[in-house]
Amino acid sequence: GLGYIYKNKGDDMKAMRALEGCLRIRKMKLESDIELADTYQHLGTVHDSIENARKALFCYDKALSIYAECLGEKNETSALVLCRKAGILQSLENDEAALACFSEALQIRSFFHEEEELSVETADIICSQGSIYNRMGNIKKAQSCFETALNMYKTIDGSENLNVAKALHFIAIIFVNRQDNDRAYPCLEEALRLRRTLLGEHHEDTADSCYYIASILFAWRRYREALPCFQTAYDVYLKQRGSLDISVANTLFFIGCIHEIDGNYDEALTCFKSSLLGKKTKSWGNQHGICQCHI
Repeated sequence: GLGYIYKNKGDDMKAMRALEGCLRIRKMKLESDIELADTYQHLGTVHDSIENARKALFCYDKALSIYAECLGEKNETSALVLCRKAGILQSLENDEAALACFSEALQIRSFFHEEEELSVETADIICSQGSIYNRMGNIKKAQSCFETALNMYKTIDGSENLNVAKALHFIAIIFVNRQDNDRAYPCLEEALRLRRTLLGEHHEDTADSCYYIASILFAWRRYREALPCFQTAYDVYLKQRGSLDISVANTLFFIGCIHEIDGNYDEALTCFKSSLLGKKTKSWGNQHGICQCHI
């Protein structure tokens, strides 16, 4: 109980110590006990929150083993733990293992809730699978997952919600990467509208959609429209992620290009220098959902 209290208060270190003490007591008492599995699960969540992936995965695997022994191979608690395990594997880019966990979780959920197939939890899992397929380069499966999730989100909660914005944003990124900006733009417009309405102008998710819209406007040579969008994204990224984050560097690069096109060479040079510093500090890659747009 004390470990859960600390965990809910956000004090991960105290929660970890309390849960580890509880775990030692319960292991002496009974090796295959639901309460022991619950303790492993919560301890895994704490390790996950402090980014100790190895210990988190160990705890989740122990919990899954005990749940299977006590409750059977298919049980709803295991589905939850499998999703948490998959999230860690996804962050480690262990894509095949993450997909396997998500797939098993979906099978368990469908076994117990055939009449509740349309659920936000199920749509979230499918959306996560889409992200993994996209990273693996399986664009067809990724798009199918995102579109399935989008339809589920709309059916469950209507069109005015953040989950719809998330799915639209992911679909748009697939189109951007295909250099199909005509199809990407309306998806991003709607995602940005929803995020601005529900999250506000200064949220990172809003900035991500704003950045991609600006990138497309830049590709269409609509520089005057692109500049304020890039500037909005830059302001949020700088505040939330710091001056050396790759998303700040990418955004500054485009702002510098527009200044150069407009003949504002001093401003362009300042942007390019700051952008180069960020790119030297961070390895080039797709971080925080940001990538170079195809120009």
